[in-house]
Amino acid sequence: MIRPNQQGAPAPGPRPDLLLLTTQVLAELTNVGTVRRAAKDLDQGLTVDWASDGETLVARRSDDVVCRLGAGHFDTWECSCPAMQRCRHLVGAVLAWQRDAAEIPADATAPDPAHDDPPPSPESGTGPEQLFSARVRREGDRLADQLVARVTTAPRLVVRLHLPMEISVRFPVGEDPRFARCECGTPACLHLYLALRARDLLPAGATGALVRADPADVRSHPAIAAAAAEHPQWRSWLAQLLDSGTGAAGALISGAVRLASRWEDSGLRHPAAALREIAEQLEHAHGRDSQLSPERVVELIGEVEARLRTLIRAGDDGPDEVQPVPAGIVAGVADTEVSGGGVRLLGIGAEHRHVGGWNALGVFLLDIRTGAVSVLSVEREDTEDRTWTAADLGVLRVGATPLAEWAAGSAMLGRGRRRGERLILGRQRVSVAPAARLDLDATAAVLPSDLSEVAATLPDLPAPLGPRRRSDGVTVGRIGHVADVSLDPATSTVAATVLDHAGHAAALRAVWSGRNQSGVLALHALLTDCAEGAAEPVAVAGRWRRGESGLSLEPTAFWTADGVLLPQLHHQVGLTTSRLPPLPGSGVDPWSALWGETAEAVGRLLVLGVRRGAARVDPELRALAARADGVGLQRLAGALGAVVPEPASAGHRVEALADLCVLVAFAQ
Repeated sequence: MIRPNQQGAPAPGPRPDLLLLTTQVLAELTNVGTVRRAAKDLDQGLTVDWASDGETLVARRSDDVVCRLGAGHFDTWECSCPAMQRCRHLVGAVLAWQRDAAEIPADATAPDPAHDDPPPSPESGTGPEQLFSARVRREGDRLADQLVARVTTAPRLVVRLHLPMEISVRFPVGEDPRFARCECGTPACLHLYLALRARDLLPAGATGALVRADPADVRSHPAIAAAAAEHPQWRSWLAQLLDSGTGAAGALISGAVRLASRWEDSGLRHPAAALREIAEQLEHAHGRDSQLSPERVVELIGEVEARLRTLIRAGDDGPDEVQPVPAGIVAGVADTEVSGGGVRLLGIGAEHRHVGGWNALGVFLLDIRTGAVSVLSVEREDTEDRTWTAADLGVLRVGATPLAEWAAGSAMLGRGRRRGERLILGRQRVSVAPAARLDLDATAAVLPSDLSEVAATLPDLPAPLGPRRRSDGVTVGRIGHVADVSLDPATSTVAATVLDHAGHAAALRAVWSGRNQSGVLALHALLTDCAEGAAEPVAVAGRWRRGESGLSLEPTAFWTADGVLLPQLHHQVGLTTSRLPPLPGSGVDPWSALWGETAEAVGRLLVLGVRRGAARVDPELRALAARADGVGLQRLAGALGAVVPEPASAGHRVEALADLCVLVAFAQ
């Protein structure tokens, strides 16, 4: 038993690990309400007697509850109450230990060897041998050679595993794995074991880098050989599409499905997924259901071509060859399913995509315990009778609740399941409550502390080569100021600068069209109120990017002290938009117009095929090339001109088309 001091309080031994468990960290490990109730128990006179039991501390509370602290992962610390783990009694025991340690003079903290058990080491139970099961260690060692991850250490350690699976692990207390939080929600999991291995690969002194198990071995991934073997077959299929157009969709679909199945078996999962999307578009054309989006087909062809080219180049010989993106990320991994109980989700906005006649609305949901971002989505195609707007899609129901309410609400799932980023509801009934105000205390555990942390954790891979996840780069940033609000009719853009309380800045940019115009203009009014002091900005969610000019975002939700606005849907909770700017002309800048018209023209060529459509589309492509050259887009001009040389061989035309589609994909 640890000896009490002169005032009767137990004399804690030196346990800096427990002293590092601040109220914010404890809220991250449990929740804000649990920490508040635990602190209230102590304020009302609760006392704790301590004993040492090997690697653990035994806390016997005055309410007869017994807790064991210190060994193993925090989620496995034991309590005698029915909740057993992560309860207020455990949190109260930690707070009691901290209060007792703060009251004891420095010369009274050393235990008496003649009477006391030695205090447990702060390192007790933190190593792989103590923390992880033998099964986890065996599986982790087997997968370690495939490891590719992005590791950032400032302002705290975060590991984003890309291979052998896509998942993130956060470390609230230094690098101590006992308090780590994985998106899967399981303590001492395989992902945590691999995250620790990835941390060991980070070069000394670096604060962030993309690390891999063996950076020198760039040609061993099986997808590299598969891409080289499959590229001619892909080009042959693409030549058939270019020659015959979607009129031969029946034969083209079967060929695409066979190719995609073979690619999946060869490890080319991301290219196969893009090819299956192309096949789905061709099915629309074959069924004559007016749901084909030729522009989307152009983007997907560019993605497939870019991924295959990158993999092939990774296998080229030569001492100076550099692989900018690891082959495993380009090729993709299978989505893993993660399940858990008692998931609380917070809506962080919605994103509307429109390509041709294809519309998709994705709602982003943040798990406030693990930090995982899930997606609920719906898709609709325009018809002759109806053009779908973002607000129309927001009215559609998922789990008996309109998507717009999911995007600005809070929901509790009795049991949560995710496959990759997709949230699977099944048949469970879900109640979604409006969440007008963002509870920063409840979400502090999983939100970046400031905009510098947002930038540090962003993926730095181009979309046509990176993971095919809609949620990548989507998070919430805390802000305190708004400045430089502008509205540009020429580019249909609302822009502003948002700043956090430390002075870090990000450029906000929202583009409107006829499908989301009213919501983006309402955002302009709200940003103006914030800049003039009429409203208090709190946070903004969206798709963040890091570039040479700094941090930028496309907003999905904007919170003030009074409520939240979803600009894509013009849906708001707790806000009243007092004013709207006069409706400007919907102009488009010449560069954006050129990229859009290029995708449309190439899409028409793919629909008609060269046999029927060359005479009609080739003059349009030449005119676009001249316009691109006139506004300084030389690469686009060259690619457009190469598609329609005179005379043009079939093989050359396919090569030029692939180059043009790659440019369009990266531009989008």
